[in-house]
Amino acid sequence: MHRQVEKRRAPPIPPQVLDACIAAANAPFSGTVRGVSRYLDLGIPPSQLVLGVPWYGYRYPCLRGTAPTARFCPIAQVAFRGVNCSDAAGSEVGYKEILRRLGSGGAATARRWDANQGAHYFNAVEDGGGEGTEPGVVQYWYDDARSLAAKYAYARAAGLRGVGPYTFTDVARKEDPMYTALDHFLIGEGEASVAA
Repeated sequence: MHRQVEKRRAPPIPPQVLDACIAAANAPFSGTVRGVSRYLDLGIPPSQLVLGVPWYGYRYPCLRGTAPTARFCPIAQVAFRGVNCSDAAGSEVGYKEILRRLGSGGAATARRWDANQGAHYFNAVEDGGGEGTEPGVVQYWYDDARSLAAKYAYARAAGLRGVGPYTFTDVARKEDPMYTALDHFLIGEGEASVAA
């Protein structure tokens, strides 16, 4: 993912530390562009770069007292590689599982779009979402066809060699919008269409 792209230079600034320690997208669009730009600034030809993108999301337990419909989800400060607030406070969740949880009727909010990060998120109340095994509010952040289409279009416009989703195994059907979003890289933005 874009964080892995940035590891060879100065430590990246995770989205969680740009403000308060809150849940955020795993690979926000601006971070993706910044990560690729760092490699281009080193003189590495774009034709030698492949952009890794997440076909999964993150589940963040919100701190006690967070309302089920809250926009922001304060998370515990969990250090990772010298950063006090990181996505280590959450856990990876497969795309298929995220869609199952969103559609199960257990979500406290509808799917929401964050234009600043270019990603979807939603809240749910789940057992183990609070402290210990207590029910609590959790927030899911994930990439889908809409957010990935922008990253694929950027990769194509930047002349990157390719894109590499991780992991294909969680999206079984080739007609899934996650696969058709790849057309933004393969055939170009003007000829591709993605359901929002």
